[in-house]
Amino acid sequence: MARQDDIDATISEAKEKLRGSFKDADAMRLLGSCYMYLKMRDEALFMYEKALDADPGSPTVKFALASFYVNDGQRAKAVSMLRDINSEHPSFAPAFELLGKILSEDGDSAGALDAMKKAADIETDNPETLYELGNLYDDNDMQDMAMRMYERAVEIDPEHAPAHNAIGLLHSDNEDWDAAIAAFRRALAAVPGYSNAHLNLANACRNHPNMPFQDAVDELNLAIRFDPENADALNALGEIYYEDEDYRRALDLFNNAADVNPELPETFLNLGNAYYMLGEANEAVSAWRRASELDPENADPHFWIARACLESGQQLEAAIRFKLCLSIDPDGDHSQEASAALDKIKYEWPV
Repeated sequence: MARQDDIDATISEAKEKLRGSFKDADAMRLLGSCYMYLKMRDEALFMYEKALDADPGSPTVKFALASFYVNDGQRAKAVSMLRDINSEHPSFAPAFELLGKILSEDGDSAGALDAMKKAADIETDNPETLYELGNLYDDNDMQDMAMRMYERAVEIDPEHAPAHNAIGLLHSDNEDWDAAIAAFRRALAAVPGYSNAHLNLANACRNHPNMPFQDAVDELNLAIRFDPENADALNALGEIYYEDEDYRRALDLFNNAADVNPELPETFLNLGNAYYMLGEANEAVSAWRRASELDPENADPHFWIARACLESGQQLEAAIRFKLCLSIDPDGDHSQEASAALDKIKYEWPV
């Protein structure tokens, strides 16, 4: 309610400034932003364009319009306008930062890094920009540079939870579990309701040789409490119960994860395993098929489908799936068993 009251007050104030004329570009830009917040697209676009007419050289107004284009799915227009701002106002950091984010999403890693570096060079003390630059370095397998950016971000803002979380993930990649756990805990000290930091802390605890099993369970429950739609946390907690042979409880969690995110192949692989352990073979095969559709390069679903097909006498599909498993991962964990099973099928029924 307070937020809505603030919006209403801002709209009234901006309209008062515009009474009788459309000359105050800042008021029109602010009014456009309020309309964007209220999802009034046409009204927002009208105000942004009017603001640009009133002050065509304003980088702030152009940036607001570019942000509108991003939210409206007109990414090419946004990129073009941001490049204009960068050319005309090379010290306006927000335009470089937004351009970097767009180019990164579009797969232009070099362009994204170049834009974000320029933003960071302009705003050397902006922890958010440093954090975003760190993410780009990490995405481009430049982990040392990523760590430097994250560490600079938390030097400037010790409460920057995403940067602490990112540092923890880099330590996890290096299997430095003590350092990872410490970083995740710093993230949670800053933002106790940070669901993904609870998830990451749980994963670090699971991998740490001396951490109590219950710590991971507690952290995953907190991750789900703060974000009931955290599919990764639901999946991870399900894996713990699966390992503890509590298959029914694991199944419930995997199903919840699948409902939240039906595009996560790992969940459907786990879901198939749980169904299989509960003796529900048809449901297991259905889940494994979905896993293989979502991730065709993963050999595991093909292997388990093949095993289930063998048990139900479907030798032809078993042979096909074993061959797929071996073609995808000829030296994997299941390769020897798949090869032996395939040889047996060929002996009993040439395929």
